[in-house]
Amino acid sequence: MKLRYSLLLVWLPGVLLAQSLPIRIDATGGSASIDGRQVEVLADPEHRIGWADVRRDVYSARFKPSPVANLNFGFSTADYWARLSLRVNDPNTPHVLDIGFTNYTLIELYSVDSAGRVNISRVGDGLKGPNRREFPFYTFGIRLPSDQYQTLYLHLVSHYGQQYFPLTVWTEKAYVEAGSSMSLLWGGFYGILLIVLCYHAFIYAFTRERSYLLLCGYLVAYIAYECCRSYNRLPDIENSILTSGVDPQAVVTIFPVPIILFMLFYDYSLRITQYFKWFRWLIVATAGWCLCCVTLAHIYPVTQLSINRLAAWEGIPVGLIMIAVSTALWIKGVRIARFYALASMATAGGAILMMMQRAGFIGSETLLVKFGFNIGSLLEFILLTLGVADRFREERKRQRADELERVRQETQREAEHQLAIKQERERMSIELHNDIGNSLMSARLMLNRLDTHMLSPTEQTVYQQLTVTMADTYDRLRDIAHGLNAQKFVRIGLVAELHKLINVLNTTDRVQFDLLVSREADHLPPALQATLYSFATELTQNVLRHAEAEHAHLRVAVDKTSIRLSVRDDGKGLSEMSAPTGQGIRSVQQQAGMLGGSFVLKPLATGGTSAVIVLPLAGPVR
Repeated sequence: MKLRYSLLLVWLPGVLLAQSLPIRIDATGGSASIDGRQVEVLADPEHRIGWADVRRDVYSARFKPSPVANLNFGFSTADYWARLSLRVNDPNTPHVLDIGFTNYTLIELYSVDSAGRVNISRVGDGLKGPNRREFPFYTFGIRLPSDQYQTLYLHLVSHYGQQYFPLTVWTEKAYVEAGSSMSLLWGGFYGILLIVLCYHAFIYAFTRERSYLLLCGYLVAYIAYECCRSYNRLPDIENSILTSGVDPQAVVTIFPVPIILFMLFYDYSLRITQYFKWFRWLIVATAGWCLCCVTLAHIYPVTQLSINRLAAWEGIPVGLIMIAVSTALWIKGVRIARFYALASMATAGGAILMMMQRAGFIGSETLLVKFGFNIGSLLEFILLTLGVADRFREERKRQRADELERVRQETQREAEHQLAIKQERERMSIELHNDIGNSLMSARLMLNRLDTHMLSPTEQTVYQQLTVTMADTYDRLRDIAHGLNAQKFVRIGLVAELHKLINVLNTTDRVQFDLLVSREADHLPPALQATLYSFATELTQNVLRHAEAEHAHLRVAVDKTSIRLSVRDDGKGLSEMSAPTGQGIRSVQQQAGMLGGSFVLKPLATGGTSAVIVLPLAGPVR
């Protein structure tokens, strides 16, 4: 027992003596970090304690040694005073006190030298112009007086609800070099964001893919939020929109914009509402929650509500929800969801690391922890870029597959339609030829049984006219039946059919026909071959009925752009014939006109008649 009291009596004065000794600064390596436990702090939740107060004994006695090494008091709206004594080994070298955090409205440094003289320096986002900071860098750096021994009083006012002020003493040269490197790092950060933004804007301009537009909107909102949150990273820009970042409510007001765009982008890109119908309501609820946070930020004074904590309440739940949703879609087999799940993990993980460090749960000062949110955001945008590109490729692949399927279905429907037409034509052809044709043939046979010698001259005339009419009707019916059956030209061809027609016509001994037809006629479309055959039948029948000719010529010529079908005879000529107003001639003229061609019927100077049909070709004959 006596031993314990003896050790206590030895340890307690040692601790008190150690705390009363000044902190020795030997910045020969360029910098020296100050252990927070060597610093005495005083919290001022009422924001009433001033410089004159801390010099009084009643407040001076309230300073207590910091319990933490990194001087992090988490989300606190209180003002803080810090007191420490320094001994600089080389007072002739300019030194800088670095407060390694940015979101401070006002930082006042009162330096008391060994003679009791007080030197005052002020920096902070709440100040305007060149007084805002002494060095154009990320953190607040304040030049120290050139005294070897000095007591420092640091007054920190943060209207962002964050009290985190790791202290480091630098030589001015080393601080400028380190600050320049950090500025270059931040320049690279914003440069990458702008490059990604321009890339997606360029892709959207050519593709009009909505995913790229939403990602551009999300990027613009995020960059605006970053500038608003830490516009002091661009300290040379004065009197611009970025200086609104000094208003702490702007952080909470701007932050919902990238949050909502983030959710809308994920919803459109992953089609989340197709899998989870409640997600659209979640977006509405998130917008309502963000509106509540914005309202709280504007109702409560910044001295009572931590803006940074409020921003964490807005963002972190959304990040965790998006991780869960995108991971669930990934598990469901949505391949592109893997990029979005990893992107959500990157940004939410970085934000959680940063917030836990700022809240005092993590004491690490590494770049990964301090700037976890920014690093996670860069990874997020890179992964989202890959995800959007993959989605665009999948969408194009799906569109091509849909187009091929549409073409296949249209081709199938067209084939079925053509097959139906073919079958209907064949059915009608068979019915006309077999049923009606047989009936006409039977009627002709019955007429032939009549004894014409028993008929009067008038009855014989009627008999002859009836016989000719029935023969013509039968021939025309047969021609129509053949024309309906255009598919036979696929098997036989127009050339062979025309030769067969001429052979039949020459058996009548009334007119002798000769034929000259181009072999390319067999390569015409079957329907066109059937039409030409119908024209040839009509014109040759017209010669048989009306021309009183001895010889006739049928010609079919095919060139690259047109088809020419002509029939010439040596008969009595058109002037002595009845006017060509029959149904057959009119039908030929109408059909030729419908096909974009022409039909000319005229007498020949040497006697006889010429009928010429010219039809255009849509393309070369194969």
